[in-house]
Amino acid sequence: MKKTIGMILLLALMGGILSGCGDDKDADVSTLFVDKKGQIVEVSVGDFQKDNYDAEEFEQYVKSTVEAYGGEGTVELSSVSVDEGTAKLKMEYSDSDAYAAFTGQELFAGTVVSAVAKGYDFNEEFTMVNEGTATDVASRDDVLGNDEYRVVILQMAEDVKVEGTIVYVSAGVTVKSEDTATVKSSEHPGEVALRYIIYQ
Repeated sequence: MKKTIGMILLLALMGGILSGCGDDKDADVSTLFVDKKGQIVEVSVGDFQKDNYDAEEFEQYVKSTVEAYGGEGTVELSSVSVDEGTAKLKMEYSDSDAYAAFTGQELFAGTVVSAVAKGYDFNEEFTMVNEGTATDVASRDDVLGNDEYRVVILQMAEDVKVEGTIVYVSAGVTVKSEDTATVKSSEHPGEVALRYIIYQ
């Protein structure tokens, strides 16, 4: 399935970026929308080379890929559109496990307590966030100090919008607003770097 999603992104988003949204949301840049129940909605947005690829063929390819998915949870194609050279692909996932299984990209969305139980060690450099602005350096103990905190852990370089207020981010994450942050790729080619966004 990892190769399959890679083919989807290659076909649709040559030189493009990923983004996400829900039924009542939209995005023009890479954004992963995560609600407090752990459901994920992603919209992929990027350049579409009409000379090389047909929009209808692309849509059918995506549909058949989703129908063939037999992994954890559910994966649904919400919409596909191509407008003035820009392709937009909206996907819905029942949870982060379904997202990871379908895309081959690591993602966790849930409570900090659950993340620790799943093996995430939170041994990162964190920054405190106050009213949408990064402020002071924070410790691992600060991040783990509230059982009500939730976290999104991912490796994809894209925007992430959470249903809540961001309180801490790890290195490689830039805060855009109280509920949105931008995840950056690793500075070292080939390195898989996990990024943490803690919110409440």
